[in-house]
Amino acid sequence: MDIISVLSNPVRMRILQYLIGHGDGTTKQIAEYASNIPKPTLYRHINYLIENGIVIVKEEHKVRGSVERLLSADPAKMYNEKDISGLAYQFLMGLYFSFYKYSQKPDADPVRDKLALSMANFNLTDEEMDSFINDISEIMKKYDEISTKSKGRLRNVSLILSPAEDGEESGRGKGRVMK
Repeated sequence: MDIISVLSNPVRMRILQYLIGHGDGTTKQIAEYASNIPKPTLYRHINYLIENGIVIVKEEHKVRGSVERLLSADPAKMYNEKDISGLAYQFLMGLYFSFYKYSQKPDADPVRDKLALSMANFNLTDEEMDSFINDISEIMKKYDEISTKSKGRLRNVSLILSPAEDGEESGRGKGRVMK
């Protein structure tokens, strides 16, 4: 099974968007979310994802003569050690779903809510990168402890560390932060 070809179908992508964003869901909930997709098409693609092990059936209950299944995306099937594109897809789709839900709120205010997007490139040795990761880990631990006692709002901080593509300019990149 080639995960990219499985995920390249827009109907299957919508199904996984829902499951990744919500953690799990029933076929009925997915159908309400993707209401513009005909139900037979949606059910066919859900079954395809189940048959390929990308979606798992967590529970089954009888409801008014039919079986209702609680479904979840299986992260272990979304990637392997040599091809992390599935894992990246899962992470980015979850992030996209969060941004989408936020943008649909009538009172969404990126400035008030401290929405920030930033990107930077650094020329670092492996040892310097290890130090950078340790520094970030310490900061995350500090704020995780603060968070357990804080009465503040729940906030999401996402971090992606990746090698730059070959041919990218070396040196420090310019990030864009919305404030």
